[in-house]
Amino acid sequence: MFDYQNVLNCIYQEILLTEDSKRNISRQILLEKDQSSKEVLIYYFLSCELDKHEMFQTVAYIASSYYENDVLNRLEQFYHLSPGGSLLERIEEEIRLSTGLVEIAKKGTDKNERLDFVERRYLQEVKRYVIAQARFYVTVK
Repeated sequence: MFDYQNVLNCIYQEILLTEDSKRNISRQILLEKDQSSKEVLIYYFLSCELDKHEMFQTVAYIASSYYENDVLNRLEQFYHLSPGGSLLERIEEEIRLSTGLVEIAKKGTDKNERLDFVERRYLQEVKRYVIAQARFYVTVK
Protein backbone atom coordinates (compact mmCIF):
# COMPACT_ATOMS: atom_id res chain seq x y z
CA MET A 1 0.00 0.00 0.00
CA PHE A 2 1.14 3.54 -0.79
CA ASP A 3 2.37 5.34 2.34
CA TYR A 4 1.10 8.80 1.50
CA GLN A 5 1.76 10.10 5.04
CA ASN A 6 5.47 9.44 4.58
CA VAL A 7 5.41 11.21 1.21
CA LEU A 8 3.63 14.21 2.74
CA ASN A 9 6.20 14.37 5.53
CA CYS A 10 9.05 14.25 3.02
CA ILE A 11 7.47 17.08 1.02
CA TYR A 12 7.01 19.12 4.20
CA GLN A 13 10.70 18.65 4.97
CA GLU A 14 11.58 19.84 1.45
CA ILE A 15 9.35 22.89 1.92
CA LEU A 16 11.12 23.71 5.17
CA LEU A 17 14.50 23.38 3.45
CA THR A 18 13.28 25.65 0.65
CA GLU A 19 12.13 28.25 3.18
CA ASP A 20 15.52 28.03 4.89
CA SER A 21 17.19 28.58 1.51
CA LYS A 22 15.00 31.62 0.93
CA ARG A 23 16.05 32.99 4.32
CA ASN A 24 19.73 32.53 3.46
CA ILE A 25 19.29 34.03 0.00
CA SER A 26 17.43 36.95 1.62
CA ARG A 27 20.43 37.77 3.78
CA GLN A 28 22.68 37.66 0.73
CA ILE A 29 20.32 39.89 -1.27
CA LEU A 30 20.33 42.53 1.45
CA LEU A 31 24.12 42.45 1.82
CA GLU A 32 25.04 42.26 -1.87
CA LYS A 33 26.24 45.53 -3.44
CA ASP A 34 26.93 44.29 -6.97
CA GLN A 35 23.74 44.72 -9.00
CA SER A 36 24.25 41.76 -11.35
CA SER A 37 24.97 39.43 -8.42
CA LYS A 38 21.88 40.75 -6.66
CA GLU A 39 19.79 40.01 -9.77
CA VAL A 40 20.99 36.39 -9.75
CA LEU A 41 20.09 36.09 -6.07
CA ILE A 42 16.65 37.53 -6.78
CA TYR A 43 16.21 34.90 -9.48
CA TYR A 44 17.17 32.16 -6.99
CA PHE A 45 14.76 33.57 -4.40
CA LEU A 46 11.88 33.56 -6.88
CA SER A 47 12.81 30.05 -8.04
CA CYS A 48 12.55 28.84 -4.45
CA GLU A 49 9.14 30.48 -4.18
CA LEU A 50 8.00 28.69 -7.33
CA ASP A 51 9.36 25.38 -6.02
CA LYS A 52 7.41 25.85 -2.79
CA HIS A 53 4.12 26.38 -4.62
CA GLU A 54 4.77 23.34 -6.82
CA MET A 55 5.40 21.22 -3.73
CA PHE A 56 2.20 22.54 -2.13
CA GLN A 57 0.38 21.56 -5.30
CA THR A 58 1.68 18.00 -4.92
CA VAL A 59 0.59 18.00 -1.27
CA ALA A 60 -2.87 19.21 -2.30
CA TYR A 61 -3.24 16.46 -4.92
CA ILE A 62 -2.19 13.76 -2.45
CA ALA A 63 -4.35 15.18 0.35
CA SER A 64 -7.42 15.40 -1.87
CA SER A 65 -6.86 11.87 -3.17
CA TYR A 66 -6.71 10.46 0.36
CA TYR A 67 -9.35 12.79 1.87
CA GLU A 68 -6.90 14.40 4.30
CA ASN A 69 -9.15 17.26 5.37
CA ASP A 70 -6.68 18.53 7.99
CA VAL A 71 -4.02 19.04 5.35
CA LEU A 72 -6.49 20.60 2.93
CA ASN A 73 -7.74 23.00 5.62
CA ARG A 74 -4.17 24.14 6.34
CA LEU A 75 -3.57 24.71 2.65
CA GLU A 76 -6.87 26.60 2.42
CA GLN A 77 -5.64 28.92 5.18
CA PHE A 78 -2.31 29.43 3.40
CA TYR A 79 -3.95 30.25 0.05
CA HIS A 80 -7.06 32.04 1.31
CA LEU A 81 -6.01 35.37 -0.24
CA SER A 82 -5.05 33.89 -3.61
CA PRO A 83 -7.34 34.54 -6.58
CA GLY A 84 -9.26 31.66 -8.10
CA GLY A 85 -11.91 29.12 -7.23
CA SER A 86 -10.93 25.80 -5.75
CA LEU A 87 -7.78 25.25 -3.73
CA LEU A 88 -6.01 23.58 -6.65
CA GLU A 89 -6.98 26.44 -8.96
CA ARG A 90 -5.60 28.98 -6.49
CA ILE A 91 -2.33 27.06 -6.16
CA GLU A 92 -2.09 26.80 -9.96
CA GLU A 93 -2.65 30.56 -10.20
CA GLU A 94 0.18 31.18 -7.71
CA ILE A 95 2.40 28.88 -9.78
CA ARG A 96 1.49 30.79 -12.93
CA LEU A 97 2.24 34.14 -11.28
CA SER A 98 5.48 32.86 -9.77
CA THR A 99 6.54 31.46 -13.12
CA GLY A 100 6.08 34.89 -14.69
CA LEU A 101 8.26 36.47 -11.99
CA VAL A 102 10.94 33.80 -12.43
CA GLU A 103 10.93 34.28 -16.21
CA ILE A 104 11.40 38.06 -16.03
CA ALA A 105 14.09 37.67 -13.35
CA LYS A 106 15.88 35.09 -15.53
CA LYS A 107 15.64 37.40 -18.51
CA GLY A 108 17.08 40.21 -16.38
CA THR A 109 20.14 38.12 -15.46
CA ASP A 110 20.92 37.25 -19.09
CA LYS A 111 23.33 39.86 -20.44
CA ASN A 112 22.58 38.86 -24.04
CA GLU A 113 18.87 39.50 -23.55
CA ARG A 114 17.45 42.94 -24.41
CA LEU A 115 14.59 44.12 -22.25
CA ASP A 116 12.10 46.64 -23.58
CA PHE A 117 10.87 49.53 -21.45
CA VAL A 118 7.89 47.67 -19.96
CA GLU A 119 10.01 44.64 -19.09
CA ARG A 120 12.67 46.81 -17.45
CA ARG A 121 10.00 48.59 -15.41
CA TYR A 122 8.39 45.27 -14.47
CA LEU A 123 11.77 43.86 -13.45
CA GLN A 124 12.37 46.94 -11.31
CA GLU A 125 9.07 46.32 -9.48
CA VAL A 126 9.90 42.62 -9.07
CA LYS A 127 13.24 43.57 -7.48
CA ARG A 128 11.46 45.92 -5.06
CA TYR A 129 9.00 43.18 -4.17
CA VAL A 130 11.76 40.61 -3.56
CA ILE A 131 13.83 43.04 -1.48
CA ALA A 132 10.76 43.73 0.68
CA GLN A 133 10.23 39.97 1.03
CA ALA A 134 13.93 39.51 1.86
CA ARG A 135 13.65 42.06 4.67
CA PHE A 136 10.67 40.13 6.02
CA TYR A 137 12.48 36.78 5.82
CA VAL A 138 15.52 38.14 7.65
CA THR A 139 13.42 39.55 10.52
CA VAL A 140 11.18 36.48 10.97
CA LYS A 141 12.74 33.47 12.69
